[in-house]
Amino acid sequence: MLFKHVAEEARIKAAYTRRGIRPARFKQRGTVFNSVFDPRLRQRIAQEMLRVLKAGGAILWLDFIFNNPANPDVQGIRLKQIRYLFPNCDLKVRRITWAPPLARCIAPLSWLLCYLLARLKFLNTHCLGLICKKSLNSFS
Repeated sequence: MLFKHVAEEARIKAAYTRRGIRPARFKQRGTVFNSVFDPRLRQRIAQEMLRVLKAGGAILWLDFIFNNPANPDVQGIRLKQIRYLFPNCDLKVRRITWAPPLARCIAPLSWLLCYLLARLKFLNTHCLGLICKKSLNSFS
């Protein structure tokens, strides 16, 4: 499963960091938490991401927020869960990407209709966020 791969990736990155590789200013994580069902593993992955991120650095995050009935190996993750995983961080989030199954059906018929439907936020199934680790001299 994917979560085994993610856990292994986090373990390898932790080993590199212990060897003196400097923390990063920027990390990118896309659709990782959707594939990790165990809340404790999600927490450990988030903690590791924050650990290797410099103060004032940021994580670009992308996940979908609704369960996919066609794929039982993934589950939606809500903004509330992301706030819990990244406490003491500033989050800037936007809902994007309207339901891909709908887009695949409608796009061949009308690009204009796709554009108009994409502007209806309730059809947007993914969140794109910037998770900013507060700098050491931040007073909050």
